[in-house]
Parts: sequence; C-alpha cells; structure tokens
Amino acid sequence: MVSLLVIRWIAVIPLLTLVVFSAHTDFLQQHQRLASVYGLVQGQLLVETLPMLVVHWLVAGLHGKRAMVVWCAGFVIYPAVTLLMQSVSVNYQQWQQLSLLLWLLLCVVSLSTLLLLGKHTRNKTSSGRWLGWLSLDNMVAVLAIGWALLVAAVLASHDNPMLNQPIDPVIDVTKINAQLGLFIHYLWQLLIYALAIIVVYLFNRYVLIRQLLSRFGIVVFISAGLLFILVTTPLLVGLFISLPLNDLPAYVANLTAGGDRNLFNMYNYHVMALFLVLTTPVILAYERQQSDALRLEAKQQQTRTELKLLQQQINPHFLFNTLNSLYALTLAKSDQAAPSVLRLSDMLRYSVYQGQRSQVGLTQELQYLQDYVALQQLRLGSRCEFKLSWPNSDNGLMISPMLLIVPLENAVKHGAEPSSKPTFIDLAVSIDGTSLTLQCVNPVVSEQGVQVHPGGLGLANLQRRLALQYAGRHQLISEQRGDNWHTVLTLELQPNKDRTS
Repeated sequence: MVSLLVIRWIAVIPLLTLVVFSAHTDFLQQHQRLASVYGLVQGQLLVETLPMLVVHWLVAGLHGKRAMVVWCAGFVIYPAVTLLMQSVSVNYQQWQQLSLLLWLLLCVVSLSTLLLLGKHTRNKTSSGRWLGWLSLDNMVAVLAIGWALLVAAVLASHDNPMLNQPIDPVIDVTKINAQLGLFIHYLWQLLIYALAIIVVYLFNRYVLIRQLLSRFGIVVFISAGLLFILVTTPLLVGLFISLPLNDLPAYVANLTAGGDRNLFNMYNYHVMALFLVLTTPVILAYERQQSDALRLEAKQQQTRTELKLLQQQINPHFLFNTLNSLYALTLAKSDQAAPSVLRLSDMLRYSVYQGQRSQVGLTQELQYLQDYVALQQLRLGSRCEFKLSWPNSDNGLMISPMLLIVPLENAVKHGAEPSSKPTFIDLAVSIDGTSLTLQCVNPVVSEQGVQVHPGGLGLANLQRRLALQYAGRHQLISEQRGDNWHTVLTLELQPNKDRTS
C-alpha cells in the first residue's frame, strides 16, 4: 500500500503542471523573452494558486463531509473572494493572473485526480463505482480528444497558423468565440488524428500485447509490431495529407511527422515506432496492476465465502444441542420449559440475524453465552456445576459473532454430557483494555478407558475463523493439563467506532 504522504504529493503533480503550463502560455502571450519576466509570471501564478494546491494536498488524505468542506473552501470560497477583490480594486484586477478558465480547469483536474487516487487511501465506496469508468482505454481517449481540442484552440487563435509557423502556444478565447466556425473546422480534422491515436493504441493493447505477446512470446510480438508499422504508417499519413488542414504549398510543413507529402518519410515510421515503444510498457504495467487487483478481490471474496460457510457450520451444531436440552425439559414437564423456549428464541434470533454479520457488540455475544449456560444448567441440573465469571463492562468493544460459544459448547459436549459422575465447567471472561481473555476448564472424560479430547468440527472452525479474522491478534491454547482440559482464548478487539466518535 502506498503511503499517504506519497499519495498527497503525487496528487499535486497534475495541478502543478496545469499552473506552470498556464503561466507559460501567459508569458508567451505577452511576447516577452526575458527570463526574469518568465520567473515573475510563474511565481505570481504559483502564489495565487497556492491555497488551492495546499487544499488539494490536504484533501488527498481526507474522506467524507470533512473532505468536501475543505475542498469547497479552497476551490469555491477562495476563488470567489479573489473575484470579489477584482471588482473592488483596480490595482488587484491588473495584478491578478488567475483566470476563470484556469480556475475551472483546476477544479476539474482536482476532482478527477482525487477520484483516481482515492482507491489507495480508502476502501471501496460509492465513488469507487466511477473508477471503472476511468480505465486506461477511456483515459487514452480523453487525452487524445483533449489534445485535439487544445491544438484546435491554439490554431483558431492565430491568423493563417499553418502558413505562419512557428506559432506561440497561446489560446485567445475572444478570438475563438468570434470565429467559432473556424475552430470547428480545425477540430473535426484534429479529431481524426485523435481517432487514429486511439485505434493504434487499442490494436497494440488488444491484439499485439494480449493476443500475440501473452500467447506466443516476444519474437512474434516484435515481428507483428514491425509489420504493423510498415503497413499502417503510409495509410495513416495518406489519410492525414488528404485533410484540408494539410492542403499547403510544398515549402510549408504539414501536420505529419515528416512535415511533407512523402508517404514513406522515415520520420513517419519513427514516430509510429516510438508510439508503440512508449505505450507498450504503460499497457503492461496497467495490465499487471489490474491482474493483481482481480486476484486480490478474488482472494477476499473467497475469504468472505469461507467465513460465511464456517459460521453456517457452527449454527446447526448449536441448534441440535439446544433442542436436545429443550426436549429434556418438556419430557420432565419442567416449569422452566416456557422461559427456556424464550431463551431459545432469543438465541436463535441472535444466531440468524446477528450471526451473519462481521462484527457485533461484545455485550450481545456475552448475553448469548449466558443464555446458553442457563439452558444447560436447567438440563444438566446437579450433574454439572458451572463456575462463571463475567466482566463488569464490555468497554464498547466489537467482536465477530459466534466465536466465544465454541469452547463452551465443546466443554459441555465432551466434558459434561458423556460423564456419569458429577462434573464441573469453569468459565471466566475478562477484559483488559481492548484485550479479551476467555478461559474454560472441564474434566477429561474417559470412555472405556479411552480419554475423549474436546475438539471436533467446532474447534477446527474456530481455529480457521481466528486465522482469517484475527490474524496476528489472537492466541488459542487448547490442551490437556492433568485430568482437565484447558482452553484459553485471547483476542485483541476493536472499539465500536460509533461510540468512540
């Protein structure tokens, strides 16, 4: 997992790039060439956008309403204050460089970056649904279309740009609005370039890499890549040259890598090869990341399924034992039959509704144990003496349901039920801070000279659940000491977040 500090600094990079690029275009628009003026423009815009950069840095580690409030303070309230200052101070208006367009772009980039990096700082939330849309394919398409829009805006901001090269990378919004048809004229042609970029990328990813490289190896991949370059490059260059944008005199460079009308110019092949060389490692890294994410999700799903099955295996074992106890009470026509049915109802309700949850309050789990003991005391009567010790408070702790019942069930099943003599079960539950300790002691019963060791399915399930849910936070000792069987379970529990907040 990437550290929060690293994520925060990475989150700032797109915004910082946008600010530096905006200052650079403002400097060129002023037709200045002095390094001191360039440094002044860059420094001033950095100072003006610094509050937004700091807020973006902070929000990259926050979640929920708090993050929303902090983000609005930096990206809504602060720009509104600067716009208000422009309206009341002419000097500030002349000094101000933070434009409305840059503010909107910073908002969009900030939200997009936070959304993309959110998966490193939190678990899957409602915003995580958008991460699937922000895939590598879609990001390539967005970048290609964004490039077309940007270049079209630059071209539409100059008079006869193709005949007056080189031109400054400046965008004149006023001029674009006045000649919107010219902007659209440039845009539809540049979108063809963008479409070509997307198609080449998709062919590289889904044909060259997924079908050839992954299945037949590097030799076939390189050979097919070279063949693709040789066949496709002249076709694409021919398509680009046919556009009205490149209908230029021979002495003017067109928008192809070679800059001329030669379909077989070596620079065209070089650019195509460079594009494949640059995109291939990016695609491979992304595919590896996606594969790792899918494996992790599959592993987590398998763990959740296994836990659910383990809980379902415990519930029938408890139910059968409890029904046997109730059956004995009804045969004896005991006055305790009705209260016992009520206890059984409460226990079944807990087992059905709370037993499938990942965490419950410790008080609920202890009440479940107390109800179970009460039923067993009625059924066993004087045959078994229960020595019980309960904590005075649960300290607001949470626990996985149906865990603590297992040692007690084993003690009853293997220590009390088979015994023909009076026996005992000692159960003590204590809490020290967030640490819970359960100790259960019962005699080891001998049947025909063979000692019966408590265990079976219940204990095996308990050990597996502890390994899955309390890895590194538990200790289970279940062993024979002399004539008694001792079970000691220690758990490090988590406090109830609702109570601590």
